[in-house]
Amino acid sequence: MVNETISDIVPVVAMPVGGPTNAVSFSRGPKWLFTGGEDGFVRKYNLVSSLNGEAPLTVAQRHQIVDSITLGGALDGYWENEVPQLDEKLPPTGVYQPQISPVYSLTNDPNGFWVLSGQDNGGISLMSSRMNEGGTQWYFRDANTCSSYQGMSHSDTVSCLTMGRDSSSFLSGSWDKSC
Repeated sequence: MVNETISDIVPVVAMPVGGPTNAVSFSRGPKWLFTGGEDGFVRKYNLVSSLNGEAPLTVAQRHQIVDSITLGGALDGYWENEVPQLDEKLPPTGVYQPQISPVYSLTNDPNGFWVLSGQDNGGISLMSSRMNEGGTQWYFRDANTCSSYQGMSHSDTVSCLTMGRDSSSFLSGSWDKSC
């Protein structure tokens, strides 16, 4: 006779956002949850605070979901998934207009200090998530500008990302069928 244990999965926390979410990534612990989607924002949630009930859902938010969920995600920060503009692409007025890309893939280092996000133009942004939160530290777009990018650049949406165990390398995959 086989002993079968049936477990129920009971949702506890909801993190309502305005549009589809394409990517999620967890830090070690897990302390931080990073999400990104069609609206072009990377969001950083504190999971410990979320589970401790520091961000209860409003009545309007609870109306749309099951009754067992009463806790909301404790949003710690959010920032735009910006596509950096090179100086030669600036308009003649010299006014900088940020260009935002939907977030199609995310990964982060185990401690949640750095986040990599994949963009629809084939670029990958390395962003800080603690100090200067959301600031682009490096932009991987052209194989000629970064020798550590191994001579590969994507021409279409970056759909998957993973960081190496040592947090000093990453692997990316794209809709252009390259990695």
